[in-house]
Amino acid sequence: MFKQRAVLAALVTVLLAGCGSGSADAPATIRDVNVAEAMALSDTATILDVRTAAEFAEGHIDGALNIDVDDASFDANIAKLDRSRSYVVHCTANVPNGRSARALETMQQLGFTSLGNMTGGYLAYLEATAPEAGTPSLQDE
Repeated sequence: MFKQRAVLAALVTVLLAGCGSGSADAPATIRDVNVAEAMALSDTATILDVRTAAEFAEGHIDGALNIDVDDASFDANIAKLDRSRSYVVHCTANVPNGRSARALETMQQLGFTSLGNMTGGYLAYLEATAPEAGTPSLQDE
């Protein structure tokens, strides 16, 4: 299991980094990653939740960093981040032209080089991590 996770993390890191044949100033290619890939990357990449602080407080991925894309200080807060790190960005559902897309576009413009878009957003995370139907939970005991 550990070996599979390590191999998956390495593979996704390569996918996020791209082929690297362009110049260092070339904009990052944004790679779509599913929830499992995002979780495998969470040891080496920052999970960036771009929902509101209230949404984040209602529930979030452990260890995620919250910077609200709709906040007036978003660009300034993003500019403070380490551009050499990998980031996996999500909002609620990651719809086309939604909050995560706007955040990733800003990050690309600011020169971030390793960006991932967690497909399905936080809703996909909740679905992927929900107990299976029919599996007893502590509440059932």
